[in-house]
Amino acid sequence: MPRRHKKSLISACPRADKAMLQKARKRQELMLEVQSVVLPRYGYEGSRAGVYKMMADMGPYVSRPEFKEMAQEINGLLGLRSPPETWKGLSRACGRASDETVAAEASAARERFDESAHTEAKSSGSSGSRPWPADKTPPFKLCVAGSWNDFTPAEMEWEDGLFVFPMEVGTDGWECFQLLQNSSWKAVVYPSMEEAGAKDSCQVCGPDAGGEGKSWQIGKTEEEKATSGSFFLITASLNELGKVHQVSWDKL
Repeated sequence: MPRRHKKSLISACPRADKAMLQKARKRQELMLEVQSVVLPRYGYEGSRAGVYKMMADMGPYVSRPEFKEMAQEINGLLGLRSPPETWKGLSRACGRASDETVAAEASAARERFDESAHTEAKSSGSSGSRPWPADKTPPFKLCVAGSWNDFTPAEMEWEDGLFVFPMEVGTDGWECFQLLQNSSWKAVVYPSMEEAGAKDSCQVCGPDAGGEGKSWQIGKTEEEKATSGSFFLITASLNELGKVHQVSWDKL
């Protein structure tokens, strides 16, 4: 997809179909409610992590005719659009999401934030420079709305004091995203510039209904090695006031 088309999608985010997004979110919640009962019967946790592990394990079976037939029937009943050709990539992504690598990258990101916050606190002496306690429940749910999923909000996990989300880079070799508090387009978190890359110096703005045309971009520089099919872990940290303070990503 041309870059200008993706930028148009970003610009249209605040005007997205709220009813459609709410329906998708409610459907995910309902599915997890059922999965939390069924998955433990087959040795998986009854949680989102268990769903990731189950979907990661389906990789060897996605090309089997009986699997395709059953999966397409289920997806049809649920109203899910999931072409069979995407299932292998989905399985790999879920494998990354359930892998210990994610925890390791989150821990490394946490250390970077702690160091940055400590330096900032010493220089400014102002409140809000210290990180949100890792053992304290965050004040809101945080979602990623990215170009890889048509900007449909997907909930991030709270792990080791950070919001984390693993994703796979598409065929263009780059992706862009914004963050939403509680899946609301009225509470968008975005950078202070367009196409903010990993090396760009910018502020974290929001949450508000703004951010039109402003997004973070994975793969802006060649150093990131964001090739098609590569995986990245997006991390977002909160300060002691409960505001998103830093947003970054690391290749898995």
